[in-house]
Amino acid sequence: MTLRCVVCGDMVAGDAHYADAWERSRKRSPCCGPGCASRFDPDRHWIPAVLPPPVDGDERTRLRTLARQRLAGLDLPRPVVRELLLAGLAPDTLRALVGEGRAASAAARAENRAGFLVWLLRGRLRQQHPDQRGDRDYADAEADLDQWDAAAAARASW
Repeated sequence: MTLRCVVCGDMVAGDAHYADAWERSRKRSPCCGPGCASRFDPDRHWIPAVLPPPVDGDERTRLRTLARQRLAGLDLPRPVVRELLLAGLAPDTLRALVGEGRAASAAARAENRAGFLVWLLRGRLRQQHPDQRGDRDYADAEADLDQWDAAAAARASW
């Protein structure tokens, strides 16, 4: 199998270079040379050179349940999306779960605003849902899903 550099997209000829010992041990993010390895940024180059195979059956159900629990448990959506894409959960499944999480988060924030108004009127503050995730957090997660889809489409043409 031929590998492509996760930084520049060129073919990796010979031995792959890695940014550090951690990346060398994982062997998911090869670089074509020392120059690309020095420019490697795990936040920008998070998609591995070889995409994981999609999971199905019980594992798919387990990962979907895990994603739903983590989003309901107030985890930030971007790390949840990235970790579960790398585990093999399909982007379409995650896109639906991110949409559910966005709606639940917006409802919780609206309820908190209503609670603040009650506090102003009655002098009592009761925050039911401490959800501080904003639309930007969900937009970042959706951008990662789009980036993954684009990478999968590009690699299908290789």
